[in-house]
Amino acid sequence: MTEEKKPSQEHLVTVDTILDTFEEWVTTKQVVGPTLWIGAAQKLIALMGNETDLLFGYQQHIAKVKIRMLEADDKQNVSAVKLKIEATDEWVEMRKQEAKIHRITEFIRIAKVQAKIRQDEMHG
Repeated sequence: MTEEKKPSQEHLVTVDTILDTFEEWVTTKQVVGPTLWIGAAQKLIALMGNETDLLFGYQQHIAKVKIRMLEADDKQNVSAVKLKIEATDEWVEMRKQEAKIHRITEFIRIAKVQAKIRQDEMHG
């Protein structure tokens, strides 16, 4: 029986590699055709589940910390706990993850627009 080959880390396609590649192309003013946009969007859609799962994990962790903080001190109000939470590294990571998902969503939207433009160009 042959062992299933796994892609090497350097050839692994991730959300970050796709977004970083397109960011580099944009900053270096390279023209990106609609086919590349659509192909990247398809990959992002396939990979987006992992990103949303990660966000849900962050959100659950933050909620549990809030509950512990509120239960630990009856005198703390929700606003004070919220402020303390927002000062944590975990909060920052959660917000970065939210922004990343928004970036993916916008990327997919732009890819659709690119495809529509291309289709319109082909049909006159």
